[in-house]
Amino acid sequence: MIQKARDFYREHARDFVAQYWMVFAALAVALLLGFRYINPAPPNVIEISTGADEGAFTLYAERYKKVLARDGVNLVLRPSSGAPQNLARLLDDASGVRAGFIQGGMVSDGNAPEVADKLVSLGSMYYEPLWIFVRLAAAPASASRSQGASPPAPPTRLAALKGRKVAVGAPGGGTRTLALRLLTPSGVTEDNSTLLPLSGPAAAAALLEGRADAALFLTTLDTPHIQQLLATPGIALMNLDQADALIRNFPFLHLLTLPHGSFDMERNIPVEDVQLLAPTVKLAARADLHPALVTLLLKAATEVHGNATLLQREHEFPLGSDTEVALSTDAQRYYKSGPPFLQKYLPFWAATWVDRMFVILLPILAILIPITKFAPMLYSWRIRSKVYHWYGELKFLEGQLRNNPAESKLPSYLERLDWIEDQVNRIRLPLAFSNHVYFLREHIELVRNAIVRAAHKPA
Repeated sequence: MIQKARDFYREHARDFVAQYWMVFAALAVALLLGFRYINPAPPNVIEISTGADEGAFTLYAERYKKVLARDGVNLVLRPSSGAPQNLARLLDDASGVRAGFIQGGMVSDGNAPEVADKLVSLGSMYYEPLWIFVRLAAAPASASRSQGASPPAPPTRLAALKGRKVAVGAPGGGTRTLALRLLTPSGVTEDNSTLLPLSGPAAAAALLEGRADAALFLTTLDTPHIQQLLATPGIALMNLDQADALIRNFPFLHLLTLPHGSFDMERNIPVEDVQLLAPTVKLAARADLHPALVTLLLKAATEVHGNATLLQREHEFPLGSDTEVALSTDAQRYYKSGPPFLQKYLPFWAATWVDRMFVILLPILAILIPITKFAPMLYSWRIRSKVYHWYGELKFLEGQLRNNPAESKLPSYLERLDWIEDQVNRIRLPLAFSNHVYFLREHIELVRNAIVRAAHKPA
């Protein structure tokens, strides 16, 4: 009994597969093509161009790397000489770099068309202040012996650096690029001053040892050599009284205030509010970066850059505005609505898989709905054609009997009819179409009766 039930259900399963195999085949082909060509899966490796090993770019990229690793994405760090090289790598189709940090002011009339064609911005990530430290001149001996002598005041204008030894950053770095743009209008050039190609700790060491009179740094407050210089007597941070004028001439710069005593309240460092110039650092990416990776990078940026510091408010960054590089459409959605709905509640791999399935299945359903309706009709026609073929044979035999009812022909008619019946009995039809076989057998019997009546008909 159990075996009969199994045979019955097995027969039904075969019938179902036979009826809808076309739908299954179309679905398999559509899924294969969809996964291959429609919204491909995001890669699990991203190369990002950072900066010098001790710089803020590298520090932040390492923190991104840890965040992305939680979602199974490997962020590969590519050290560089600074923002200019990052931009060059992003514009180079063969570099393999998909994202990188660039500073405000890096896009010029010369590279703007190529930047607009190849790159998008994921927003501004943080301020990167320009720190200008100078060595204070020693006070005259008579003044130093007198009571109440105050240390000499630091210069307040870039023009005061003319004729002095100034560390302006290494060639190809963002610090040097910005320093030369700011110093030149103030009359400080290589013709009248010594511009040392030093950056980072090397520039700080030159200033501390007296090999440089001033040094410019483009980095964050938490950089060790910046904190060292702030705490060193005889080294002062310039407070530019022309900061407003510089911002008007260089719109990519922002004016920040470092409050007095904010670095060291006990010693009141700095001794007064200091006006700092700062471009924003932007996270740029190739225009074809996968949308899911754009969201993932922005989630990491929000976690890394969202906290308050001495120079920024909480949640001020990342900031979805950029006047130099067009903001990615995926980034626009992120800043407006946050992460996609699925990524809020599912792991990254699951969210991207479900998202891809939606994108793939919608056009597939548009194709499958008419196929699903058409397939049973085609299947039914194909099954009936097996039966209708023998109806044709039977009709032909009946016509022969009508046109030539001679008694001598009747045995051959019966023999032909038996052969037709034998072939019909060999037909394997699904259970749903079994009635067609029974109807055909009834019609065969009708023809057989007609032949028998013709054989017994009086001459």
